[in-house]
Amino acid sequence: MVRVEEYPTAIANNEFEMIVVGYCKYVPVEILLISMQNAQVSIDSFGDESAYQEFLAKTAEVSRHNL
Repeated sequence: MVRVEEYPTAIANNEFEMIVVGYCKYVPVEILLISMQNAQVSIDSFGDESAYQEFLAKTAEVSRHNL
C-alpha cells in the first residue's frame, strides 16, 4: 500500500464505523510467457464413447470455422 485514508461516517448508528480508502502502487509482473501444447483429449476424459465422439465433432467444426 502506498497510503490509506480513513473517513468516519457522518450518519449516527450506521452499520459501518468508517470508510477506508487504500491506494496501491501498480507494479506489473514481468515474466516470460511460454505457449503450451494443445491438450491431449482421450475417451477416458469423458467416460463414454458417444460423449467423446460428440466432442470430436464439435472440435472439428470449430477448427473449420477458424480457417
